[in-house]
Amino acid sequence: MKTQDQSTTAQTAHERAVAIIERLIADKRQAEKDIVENFHTDPMIQAAVAKLREENERRGTPIVQL
Repeated sequence: MKTQDQSTTAQTAHERAVAIIERLIADKRQAEKDIVENFHTDPMIQAAVAKLREENERRGTPIVQL
């Protein structure tokens, strides 16, 4: 009986870990969507990114487009 209890506990722990990881992935994806939305709707963010792009171009730093 002790072995069965340990395997059940291990399985439950594994299921909880998987659920936590899935939630973290979902939160990350939502945060990424929010960032893109904020970029498209906030002129201050657009201006800051434009300034960074200008500075990178001036320095010759390659620009990575995502």
